[in-house]
Amino acid sequence: MASIDAQLRLLAPKKVSDDDKLVEYDALLLDCFLDILQDLHGEDIRQTVQDCYELSAEYEGKHKPEKLEELGNMLTGLDAGDSIVIAKSFSHMLSLANLAEEVQIAYRRRY
Repeated sequence: MASIDAQLRLLAPKKVSDDDKLVEYDALLLDCFLDILQDLHGEDIRQTVQDCYELSAEYEGKHKPEKLEELGNMLTGLDAGDSIVIAKSFSHMLSLANLAEEVQIAYRRRY
């Protein structure tokens, strides 16, 4: 079953702003990436990446030093192999965010 958000978009497609579409594309790509990451590396790595992502977002939004410290502690507590997987995961997530933005730009040019 489609999400409530998707159902509402079907009812009123013209009410969806371009920025909403970018957020939707980015979230969809992130969800797919995290599912693949879990399939390849397990639930623990997925959860760690997700926790790091959420802490990063909290720090970016509120600039609370304790969030940055918590993120730093989480990252420094990882073993070398997990650190590499998590660093590469963030690199891939940034690439996916850029891809979502490029899709939005192409969509704006087309319509």
